Amino acid sequence: MNFNQKTVALLGLAFKQRTNDMRDSSSLQVVEGLLGRGVAAIRAYDPLAISEAQRYFDPLKNHLFGKISYHRSVKEALEGSDMLFISTDWEEFRGLSGTIEKIVKPPYLVIDGRRMIPDYEELVARGYGYLAVGSPYLAPK
Repeated sequence: MNFNQKTVALLGLAFKQRTNDMRDSSSLQVVEGLLGRGVAAIRAYDPLAISEAQRYFDPLKNHLFGKISYHRSVKEALEGSDMLFISTDWEEFRGLSGTIEKIVKPPYLVIDGRRMIPDYEELVARGYGYLAVGSPYLAPK
């Protein structure tokens, strides 16, 4: 997959729902991996861990962290993005298909790292790409 110069919406920064704890969070590797693959920007949202994430991803430690912006809602994080990566299993991330369809249009890739979108087949049928942890890539139809 080509991430070069793409804008990625990253939902979830904490290691699990209902916490701001980022120790051992998958988002740490996700952010570094995305930045290493040349993304233009990361639009991040987490209900509790934004302040903690800003400490972890301090641009004074690594200038690439300056590509991360923090947002107040799922909708705000999705706006202007080319793809979505769900990193934490927050309940509000479950079943986002309708929100995704309202905010972003295909071609668009959804990477579901927590299997939070049960009706993913509908997204694929409407032209969205879908990749879930442990599953093959489902190309848009």
